[in-house]
Amino acid sequence: MMISSSARIHPTAIISDQTEIGDDSTVGPYTIIEGPVKIGPDCHIGPRVHMIGEIVMGKANSVGTGTVLGAPPQHTGYKGDPTKLIIGEGNTIREYVTVHGSYVAGGSTIIGNNNYLMVNCHLAHDAILGNNCILVNGALIAGHAIIYDRALISGNAAIHQFGSVGKLALLSGSATATKDVPPFSITFDRNLFGGVNIVGMRRAGYDSKSINIVRKAYQILYSKGYTIKYAMALIEQELGEHEVIQDMITFIKNSKRGIAGTAPRSTLTSNENHAA
Repeated sequence: MMISSSARIHPTAIISDQTEIGDDSTVGPYTIIEGPVKIGPDCHIGPRVHMIGEIVMGKANSVGTGTVLGAPPQHTGYKGDPTKLIIGEGNTIREYVTVHGSYVAGGSTIIGNNNYLMVNCHLAHDAILGNNCILVNGALIAGHAIIYDRALISGNAAIHQFGSVGKLALLSGSATATKDVPPFSITFDRNLFGGVNIVGMRRAGYDSKSINIVRKAYQILYSKGYTIKYAMALIEQELGEHEVIQDMITFIKNSKRGIAGTAPRSTLTSNENHAA
């Protein structure tokens, strides 16, 4: 056991002798840490947290009451292999979140930096969460899913296993994504494209020109009746020199599950105007 002299551990906490805890970190009452867990400096682990298996946590993370990190995957084929969870820096993980470890030895569930996971979120085995993402209360991220930077998954929304959510995409409340959600887009209901995440793009510092370029690209993709293959060729030809479009082109070309489908035209402007 390697615990910094400046760390503060509540006397009721149960800490494995394999645990490492960095400078100025705190561990709250009745928390259980078992296995080779490494907690970086300036972390706050709240009360009744359970950390299980191999976990590597960077600095300045906050973990709320009742959260479970690194538990074995919910998979009927799991054979008891060692699990691994990697957590970056500056994340806020609120109450009763569950983040499971990897399915097989050598794999990892990964959380990047500066993410905010609200109450009762679930991140399943081998999922990858990028940087500066928000998972609102009750968001469900299935195994092997990938959530790219600055995506927002609204309350009680669900991502299918092996699904991907692109950069600055927004999944609306209670929506279900069994297909991939392209960058900068809004998806609502079940795999329905609902416009461009204009508010999110503005908050991320994109100017009006870039936003309008993305809107034009999605109009070509969804509003002209073209096949995806033809639409993507046209987008690449007409708009491909713009860096913001390269994110979209790369994501859609690499999609394994297909992308969200078109929505009734009357919903598009409304969704764009109310995205948050």
